[in-house]
Amino acid sequence: TITDLPRPGNLAARGITKPERIGIAWDASLSRSRADKTRELAILARLLEAAGDVDVDVVLVRNDVSAPRTFKVVGGQAGAIVRYIKEAPCDGGTDLRRVRFARAKYDYWLFFSDGLSTLGEGMPTEIAARVFAVNGAATANHGFLRYVAESSGGAYFNLSEVSDDEVVRRLSAPGDAEVVFVGATYDKEKVADVTPTI
Repeated sequence: TITDLPRPGNLAARGITKPERIGIAWDASLSRSRADKTRELAILARLLEAAGDVDVDVVLVRNDVSAPRTFKVVGGQAGAIVRYIKEAPCDGGTDLRRVRFARAKYDYWLFFSDGLSTLGEGMPTEIAARVFAVNGAATANHGFLRYVAESSGGAYFNLSEVSDDEVVRRLSAPGDAEVVFVGATYDKEKVADVTPTI
């Protein structure tokens, strides 16, 4: 049995051109206090502009995760969300195990973090929804961010390797649907190896 899923990264190609509710998990721990988050905020603003009218829940991630702050974006105007995040103090440690990417009511999550946990290692408590991780820091746990995103059917965007335009295009612009090989179930006594060709 071979399972193919639409390739993560292009929401429009997978019929998610008009999200109704987006979750944003923003790393506001002390280790991010000196990080230049200009590009991350600019990408966020552009993504919400492309989404148009959408409800957004923002949670701040530190040694604990804040209660969701809900915003109603109308006409893509994301200024209130950007201000809220910019004004949020960066303090406390980082415990990424406490993050919950809940599926209920969310079309997907945007996760802005360097993936560096200072209060213990481990995966988020819940990864039930699609997660798109964005990181603009030079020093980061790329493996962690990639695993969280891709295991959920999402994608990881390392801003040192991809342009802002590319991130926005892959998350909001129409395009041809692609498939990605996820895995295969086979009798190892009869088949030595499986190599997909798409």
